[in-house]
Amino acid sequence: MKKNERNTINVGNLLRNYLKDNLIQGQTLANLIGRNGQTVTLYQKHSDMRTETLENICYALEHNFFQDLANHLPSHFTVDARLNAGHNQFIAQLQEENKVLRIQNELLMKL
Repeated sequence: MKKNERNTINVGNLLRNYLKDNLIQGQTLANLIGRNGQTVTLYQKHSDMRTETLENICYALEHNFFQDLANHLPSHFTVDARLNAGHNQFIAQLQEENKVLRIQNELLMKL
């Protein structure tokens, strides 16, 4: 797929919408990340951003903008399976517990 055939993810819009939706002033974010308000305004106007800057904003706001970015990509894109290993293990554990509870429930219903 060529670049002009896909939608461009605008990080500035993601940030602006998050701040607006959560009633956070740009100056508040600026104070949290040690920047001035004009810099945060520029962040909101640009479509791209350095990952280090975005990571600092994520920690300051306790919001995962990287996940927001990932959610804009097609679902068939691959991810690092090692990052999901803990989730997969937890899901398997919950499925096993669910199976046990279902059996126990069926036994109780027979009483």
